[in-house]
Amino acid sequence: MKYLTYLLLCLLSPALHAQSVTFVAEDLAPFHFSNTNGKADGILVDLARLLFKESGLHGSIVLVPMARALEQTQNVPNTYMLSLLRTPERDPHYEWIGQSFEAQAYLVGLRDREDLQLNDLDDAKKLKVGTIRGYSTEHYLKNAGFFTDENLLLSVNNDQLWGMLFHGRSDLVLTNFIGLEQEVRAAGFSPMRVKPYLHLPNFPGHLYIATGHHSNPEQMHKLSVALAIIKATGQYQALLDKWHISGMNKKGD
Repeated sequence: MKYLTYLLLCLLSPALHAQSVTFVAEDLAPFHFSNTNGKADGILVDLARLLFKESGLHGSIVLVPMARALEQTQNVPNTYMLSLLRTPERDPHYEWIGQSFEAQAYLVGLRDREDLQLNDLDDAKKLKVGTIRGYSTEHYLKNAGFFTDENLLLSVNNDQLWGMLFHGRSDLVLTNFIGLEQEVRAAGFSPMRVKPYLHLPNFPGHLYIATGHHSNPEQMHKLSVALAIIKATGQYQALLDKWHISGMNKKGD
């Protein structure tokens, strides 16, 4: 009897494993972050829960550093990033399930900097622009003609990034603006002192749910269909309204 039970579990385990999903994401409010109870929260965490419900799949949502999230997504089957910026460089390395968010990029600075007058990105080259080392924003600025430690200042985390701006070491920060309020407040500063100076419409802002090439094809299809249903039935818009960012991202396509 024990042998039959063991054999049955062995036969079932591959199927069960194939249906198990792990969503990974960095701690980045309001998309995905650890709330005051230590639980994963955010608009895309809510989206992941809806995906479980609509697809009939089950699994977990885990917050990890960005580098680990990328490594696990590429190398561990059935692991999905909730919000990976889709770029031409990344395109062949992942399977793209569907767009989870569309962010808008801005150069922001301190509100009292009346000397800042920007008509285009070239105007910012005379200033010092900050961003996070290793992020796509770094590559974007370098491709646009910015140089490290000259007019491009790289930080290791958000606290350092905003600290440099508020302490006068940088003039501007390149950000998606959606999470600005939470980031600035978490760094110990007032978000009321910051305002956008230049919108960058050509910055790639399409965030996707993505996985590596080793994930289960049927599982990927179920998640893709579930995402389409969530958007078509108004559930996605309801999430945007809940998190008070519906006016910033009407598409959700």
